[in-house]
Amino acid sequence: MPKAPTSSSPTSTPSVAPASPPNWETGRVSSASTCPGRSRGPPPSAETEKAFGALTILVNNAGVQNPPALIESTDPATWARILDINLTGTFLGIKAAAPALRRAGGGVIVNIGSTMGIGGTAFYAPYVASKWAVRGLTQTAALELGRDNIRVNAIHPGVVATPFITEPAAGSDAPIADFYSPEPFAVPRLGQPADITALLLFLTSPHAAFITGAEYVIDGGLLLGPALQKEAA
Repeated sequence: MPKAPTSSSPTSTPSVAPASPPNWETGRVSSASTCPGRSRGPPPSAETEKAFGALTILVNNAGVQNPPALIESTDPATWARILDINLTGTFLGIKAAAPALRRAGGGVIVNIGSTMGIGGTAFYAPYVASKWAVRGLTQTAALELGRDNIRVNAIHPGVVATPFITEPAAGSDAPIADFYSPEPFAVPRLGQPADITALLLFLTSPHAAFITGAEYVIDGGLLLGPALQKEAA
């Protein structure tokens, strides 16, 4: 990806949904949220499951991006913080939810990665390393939990039009979107949250019952390189 201005994205939380299935038409999913990157609280207990229902879906969506810097200029504290949230947070989410998912008779885990975890990107070593590692963690968890009827997959979004992208970053007068022109993409637009939600709902639905350990890049063709342009009429 092109270089973006210094900023950290807001940390979102992994969500663990109860047994009542999501509404595939509206995209609504009832969930109880935890944040392994911030909290070291106890894993889901029998009391929690009794109050909110059996845990069947975990979405590990916590993540932040490091300020752009060369590897040799990156503060080790920044490196540790990015990996603690992006990678260790995902690990702790799986660790905490797996017993509850097993008690429920199975479930689904979806880890949110990034297209920056598919290839190298200068100036973003901590973020890139964390998202590459999430890929290996996803496949390992799929192998360990498969016989418990727990599927584990990963989604790797490209540039999505959220406030982190469309609003000016800290210390900048321009939104990050100004640094990510979608004009060369095969699908020449920024992604929308609904694009990611639709894929997420599919992966957590019965329609994806035979899919585990898989990776889904959803980037409008960003990683493909520049698309062939139509000749002017």
